[in-house]
Parts: sequence; C-alpha cells; structure tokens
Amino acid sequence: MPKITSKRVLYPKASGGLNILIPCECGLTIEQIIEKDLPKENGATIEHVVLENENFNIDFSFLEAYIFHPVKGYDFNSIIAKDIWRSKLEEAKEDTLKNLDILFVRALETNDLALQNEIKQRKTALREITGFEINGSTPEEIKSFWPEILGPKPEFI
Repeated sequence: MPKITSKRVLYPKASGGLNILIPCECGLTIEQIIEKDLPKENGATIEHVVLENENFNIDFSFLEAYIFHPVKGYDFNSIIAKDIWRSKLEEAKEDTLKNLDILFVRALETNDLALQNEIKQRKTALREITGFEINGSTPEEIKSFWPEILGPKPEFI
C-alpha cells in the first residue's frame, strides 16, 4: 500500500468550497502530481496551495464550511459551520423525539400521568433547541454547543 506524503494540495471547488488532494508516495514529485491530477483552467493548472501536514488543520465535521484561500490554503466560514451543526442537532433531536414517542405510548398504556407530563416537557424543550444561538467562530467553539437534553454528544462528531 502506498505511503501518504506529508503534503496537502488545496484548490477551489467550482462552487467556492475546498478540494483537498492527499498525494501518496508514488515516485512522482509533488509538482508532477499536481500537473497530472489537478483540473486545468484555460490550459493551465488551477490555482492551488501546497501545505505541509502540520499546517493543515481541518475539522472534517465541517468540511463544507471551508473555502479556498489563495495564500493560506483555506478559510473557515463559521456561518456555514453553524448551519452544519444545526443539522447535526436536528438529527439528534429527531432521534431523541422518536425514543420519547415510544416512552410516551408506554406511559399511556400504564396510565402513568407523571411520566406523560415529563415526556411532554422534554419534547417541548427539544422542539426549541434549534432556536438557540450558537456562539463561537472556530470548529471547537461551535462543537461545544450541545444541549444537555440531547444526552451525551456522540464521540464521532
């Protein structure tokens, strides 16, 4: 299996996002790999930036929030990242609501009014989650917002 190099080649997506080329050690120089693999624009290789791996710090949870920057390689768009995070909160909320629906039916079957009221309150609180403002401008700050009502944040996020 080919070994991956310490370089990352960043170039813009047509949509304005960020493409990342992770070259492997294949006997070609980084320049040859760029010439071979990057798209062409008017016959020339598209604008790109080569970074060493230690200068490449992208949180892949927010990959679509990164945009190409012709000098630094990439910029982070916190507005897009917050939208991505709201989507993740919505997914977690929907899963939690489904589980509460099951518990509510069981509480109905046993005529447990206290549990029914508790579940109603939790469901109301869940529906209000996405109205909260997500503070921060870095991936770490944005990811720190995880309402307690959703339970523990999954490790893979």
